[in-house]
Amino acid sequence: MSQQLMKKVYLLIFTALITIATVQAQTGWVNYKFDNKLSVKLPVQPQKYGQNSQKASTKDSTVCIVSLVDLKATMQMDSAAVAALLPTADFAAGIKASMFGQMPGYVMGEVKVDKWNGNYSYTIEGGNASKKLKTYTFMVVIGTNLYALNCLVPEGNTTKDKDNFFTSLKLN
Repeated sequence: MSQQLMKKVYLLIFTALITIATVQAQTGWVNYKFDNKLSVKLPVQPQKYGQNSQKASTKDSTVCIVSLVDLKATMQMDSAAVAALLPTADFAAGIKASMFGQMPGYVMGEVKVDKWNGNYSYTIEGGNASKKLKTYTFMVVIGTNLYALNCLVPEGNTTKDKDNFFTSLKLN
């Protein structure tokens, strides 16, 4: 796959994922269904954010973002070619490079590649000292869909809401 196409894919994924915003939120957690495959709990009913994302915030300004990207359509590859890329170091490095490029001022850790319910998953943490935010991202690819959970946690907040958000992800 060409460098330009990979760059476009990563840019699209993380443009959909990342926002540095603080919004007022109500209390309570609600079920959010990505599609017929996955669902997650959010602190409040989410608001549309960009083309592929939804966001919701806790009362203490922790921002939870969910995104769904069709890799087959985005990458213009058949599902076998997409599947072949998922375990590669290049794919993981591209994720990190894209996040770094979309989040100036952030420092990102290494991308951890793993499996979640038999599907490739990617975890990365980072932060922005000047904005006093930490970012936590978990992504899983099922078929050719990339599902992403991103949580922005203000400095001084516990990660309890992030943990609840991430552990609520389930297969439908």
